Amino acid sequence: MISVIVPVYNVDKYIEKCISSLLDQSFQNFEVLIIDDGSTDSSIEIAQRLIGGDSRFTIYTKENGGLSSARNFGIRKAKYDYLSFLDSDDYFHPHFLHKMYERAIVENADVVISDLLLVDEKGMVLREHRSMHSDSISGIIACRENLLATRLISMAQNKLFRKSLFEDIEFMEGVFYEDRATTYKLFLRSKTVAFVPEFLFYYLQRPGSIMNGISEKKILDRAIVVNSIKQYLLEKDVFSDCENEYISCYLLNAVLSPCVQIAIYHDSPRLRIEELLRNCDWDKFSTSNIFKLFSVSRSKALALLVLKTSVYGFVFLAKLKKNPI
Repeated sequence: MISVIVPVYNVDKYIEKCISSLLDQSFQNFEVLIIDDGSTDSSIEIAQRLIGGDSRFTIYTKENGGLSSARNFGIRKAKYDYLSFLDSDDYFHPHFLHKMYERAIVENADVVISDLLLVDEKGMVLREHRSMHSDSISGIIACRENLLATRLISMAQNKLFRKSLFEDIEFMEGVFYEDRATTYKLFLRSKTVAFVPEFLFYYLQRPGSIMNGISEKKILDRAIVVNSIKQYLLEKDVFSDCENEYISCYLLNAVLSPCVQIAIYHDSPRLRIEELLRNCDWDKFSTSNIFKLFSVSRSKALALLVLKTSVYGFVFLAKLKKNPI
């Protein structure tokens, strides 16, 4: 019924909780594809010990290619009609698969989304994220909301996907923010997107996560991903339907988020932010477009106005808040 794809790379400190959450599922009709992405620690040995002779679990080994490469490998191997993705440092609620599959069948949904909790290594809740939907919506509406990244975030792990959506869609390889580069495509292809308004997925926030810190590649990859979104929307002839949301996506992901990360982590934040702003699209980074964002997120719109007015003031406030977007 469901194929769960679990990429694994050097997570021996966390994988036990991940695998245990799958063994504890109340839903039984699933397979787990553990994709060993060239691990060099004891992650796979721990997984093998935990799953024992459970025939639902299969371990595949490949050369290291990154998260997207491992997921794409798993998609090609998956046998069942629905796909779920679980990163090996995160974990599911015991009823995740049962409730997600039940909603998929009842709604004949192509995608099902649960609420999620951001937790620390001790399981303490740091933040919660709700989709704010109870009724199902169309794929184009889900795509537009996803571009805004407020109610429908891009991460793959709190979702159940009909496998056929991936017929000619893969996770973008070689970049950070691969979910942002991919999930909107799956929404756009969907007829029905349904919701389970319960906290069924636990998203671990840890210092060693690939999403923490800053690097030049992360800064550049944000622009690459956002530009790829525009090209895809143009190719599918839906850009005009999503143009306002795309502009917001550009402001939030190619301008604001990297500037926040630079302000917090970079050694010379003001100079690097000024360089980024010199290369941004100032037609999109206009005061009128920023004001449109107030209906989406007042705090982010204000942050963009400060950034547009004073880089020094923006850096000061970002360091004071210490909350990367």
